[in-house]
Amino acid sequence: MATHVEHRYQDGSAYNGYVDREGHREGFGILILGDGARFRGHFSSGLFSGLGVITFPDGSKCSQALGANDNVRAATQRLAGIP
Repeated sequence: MATHVEHRYQDGSAYNGYVDREGHREGFGILILGDGARFRGHFSSGLFSGLGVITFPDGSKCSQALGANDNVRAATQRLAGIP
C-alpha cells in the first residue's frame, strides 16, 4: 500500500507524493530539485515512469511518456542524480 509523504532532502530538493513500503517513490508525485527543475508525474520503484512533465529552471517543458524512449528515461534519471 502506498503512503502519501512530503519530504525535504538535504540537497534542497523536495518530494510530495506517494511512496511504497520501502520508501521508494511510487505512483503520482512531484519532485522539485535544488536547481528548481520540477517533475510532475508518475514514479515506479523510485524512478520516473509513465506520463509526466519536466519543467526546467528556464521554464521550458518536456512532456511525454517516460520510459517509452530509453534516451528520455536516461536523461531524466541523470537530471534527478540517479546513476
